[in-house]
Amino acid sequence: MSFRSGVNKYIILVTDANSKNGIAGNSAFTMEQEIENLVQKKIVTSVVTTSTYKTTYHNLTYSTDGIIGNIYYNFANELKPLINKMVETSKDCYWVRLSNGSCISLDKDPSLGDETVDSDEDGIPDIIELKESYQLTLPIPYLNIAVSLEFWSFESNPDEVDTDGDGIEDIDDLNPSKYDAVILENSDYRIRFNSGRVWNKIDCNSFDLIENVFFYEGNLLEMVIPKNIMPYDRYLKNYNNINFNKQQYSNCFCQ
Repeated sequence: MSFRSGVNKYIILVTDANSKNGIAGNSAFTMEQEIENLVQKKIVTSVVTTSTYKTTYHNLTYSTDGIIGNIYYNFANELKPLINKMVETSKDCYWVRLSNGSCISLDKDPSLGDETVDSDEDGIPDIIELKESYQLTLPIPYLNIAVSLEFWSFESNPDEVDTDGDGIEDIDDLNPSKYDAVILENSDYRIRFNSGRVWNKIDCNSFDLIENVFFYEGNLLEMVIPKNIMPYDRYLKNYNNINFNKQQYSNCFCQ
């Protein structure tokens, strides 16, 4: 499961069973490895279990700053320490609603104009990534009322290092809110794009390549002597590159 960007992440595991190693595709995966993943992704993990397995899950909750609750007790009381942590964490940030409707948390109110605040640490101050705030009145049909909300237009998301997800960080992206193809490598051998796609270059024209295909791959009765016979290793490289590029081309329409 994925989380929205710019949010604090929480998991609550409710179980009356012990833990065991193994995940889909990797039967040797351990609890210690999972804890490392959760810590790296900053996911606070709490466990509601029996007193028997309190020790089993202690390292999981302790390492991720979660809590342990008793499965046989009142859940509202058992989870209260976690709720208090969530409340305190939320107080440490300032929530902003972007013009695309998403809500993000920043380190400080951008309307204060503090150019030193860079919530996503991408090298661009929040107030540079944001454009301007405006009020929008929205109706709530079921309550027969309307509420006035503040929105912010933006050049890039101040809570995302790579707003458009094109592999280029906002500070280096000419269009940080638009996913666009950019050439990352253009050598004598290949062209590589930020999307991950690679095109291998062919160092001959198509007529020479076709003649060499007949020469190397055809039978004696259909043999064509090319005007420009390639060394076999060069022919093989070009032939393989052609097949590689064909596969890339077909994948373009599958995506």
